Amino acid sequence: MSAPKLAKPLLASLALILAACGGDEKNPSGPQGALRVVTTSLPPAYVGEAYSAQLRSEGGLRPHTFKLEGNLPRGLTFNNGAFTGTPQEKGSFEFTAFLEDASLSRNFQKFTLTVTDPPPPKVNLALPQSETAEPFLMTVRLEGRESRAFQAQFVFKDLKAALDTLKAADGLLYVARYNAEKGILDVDAAWITPRKDTEALRLSLTPAKPLRPLQQMAGNIKTAFYDKDGKRFAQADTFPRDPSQGQYDFETLLLIAQNWGKKAQPAENKQGEAPAAQPNP
Repeated sequence: MSAPKLAKPLLASLALILAACGGDEKNPSGPQGALRVVTTSLPPAYVGEAYSAQLRSEGGLRPHTFKLEGNLPRGLTFNNGAFTGTPQEKGSFEFTAFLEDASLSRNFQKFTLTVTDPPPPKVNLALPQSETAEPFLMTVRLEGRESRAFQAQFVFKDLKAALDTLKAADGLLYVARYNAEKGILDVDAAWITPRKDTEALRLSLTPAKPLRPLQQMAGNIKTAFYDKDGKRFAQADTFPRDPSQGQYDFETLLLIAQNWGKKAQPAENKQGEAPAAQPNP
């Protein structure tokens, strides 16, 4: 007599299982949700620099398949969601990525990829932040992209530079010219091997009055960087060189660095110029 009482719970459980299975058949996306492209934008690309990016997707039934419709810059390829290569042209390139899953559900996302000249490295000055009237050390650090050479101009307002304390990093050839009356220090420098994220120079400065060094130097430095092949970065600063401080040829300095160890003969220094530093072998 107890069997009929157990039949109802058993049938109810079986009905729930069948309903769940039927739901999956009618909705191929299942518990994963709707198929969509998660990536909505791409990182910028730079001419002549290796580039990689990956489109991400979710929902639907895996495996997912990407196809692209539109134009990519020369040098860049697309393979099922992956962008790889080295762009060879600048511009804004528009295209659409179409996504398809195993159940043939589809979705898409439009993209614009911007390709520009690579930005130059950045100069980070290590200086005291608090007010001081005592001598202090300024450290010049280069960060960001790899560089072969650079030119820099420092304007020291109410600061006196001790040129004899100027120290360059190992592997850096440089020529320094200092106009004490104007408080301008010009530095031409070239690395024997390209560098990035490294300290380049150190110099002792003495305030003429109490001041905040970090605030004082803000906006008082200009730089022009050259990439690993010795080509000037497009976004470099422009600034004049004072003829009275000598006519050392920057191109010659760069050539010496590029041919270091190949018996390159340094050009004779002009009168009034500090000699190029000799890095440690």
